[in-house]
Amino acid sequence: MTTRFSQHAKYTNFGKAINQNINRNTDPQNPLTTCIFPTLGSMFLHGSSQTQYRPQCPECQNFMADRCSGMYRESEAWDEYCDLYSRVNTDTVWPNTAAMDNIAAMIMPTFRQPRTTGEQLIRNTLERRFLVYPYCQISKKQFDQNVPNSPYYHSPCGYCTGAVVKNMDAKTLDQDRVMNAGLDNFTACADVFAIIWSAWKNGKLSIKGTKLEKNLMTNSALYNDILGRINNNVARYMNANSDSIGTARPTQINNIIYPLYEKGVPNCK
Repeated sequence: MTTRFSQHAKYTNFGKAINQNINRNTDPQNPLTTCIFPTLGSMFLHGSSQTQYRPQCPECQNFMADRCSGMYRESEAWDEYCDLYSRVNTDTVWPNTAAMDNIAAMIMPTFRQPRTTGEQLIRNTLERRFLVYPYCQISKKQFDQNVPNSPYYHSPCGYCTGAVVKNMDAKTLDQDRVMNAGLDNFTACADVFAIIWSAWKNGKLSIKGTKLEKNLMTNSALYNDILGRINNNVARYMNANSDSIGTARPTQINNIIYPLYEKGVPNCK
């Protein structure tokens, strides 16, 4: 007698067949309708459940950083919705909950002003598009488990450092919308550019003649200063947490490393 086993579709995959609205930018089921505007107006679309989601909440910060880096579709890489988010979210009181390297993101030299939630999106998007972290554990979480086919976003899990610069082609870099957004607001992304500057200075990047190279040359002293601050803070963190890092770090290294990277972020468990 032959036994047949039924295979049940995952909820998110099943949702693809019944939820065709998730990618429509004006549909209430699309995370964009909850994440862009810092007002309660969207409660008319979502009801009281909207209280969980705001532009500054971890779900929205991480989803928008993934989306605007081109993680889902290249056409979404810093499109008009990303630009709108960066312009209308001007509060400076919310922590950055979507930085992969949170040690670098917390570097605030005296010449830097507190960054808005919108500026943090520019920084986090630049980081996810052009940096990868081989030794960082990153999980995937569904934006809204109550919505079929709701997208997954990447969420960093604790200690992240040791970035590797990726996805840079000198032939197309000047036309890259994410890079241009970062260069237009480079002081808000100074820690990310400092890591890129280090790779460039050490001959690991071929970006001759690009706008990025010009920026790195012009602001070399700035990036050198920030890189020193980052390294000092990493050293302090390592010394303060040497026992826990020594035992936990090997198990936190992602199981899928080179060369299977998604754009800007390692594949996740």
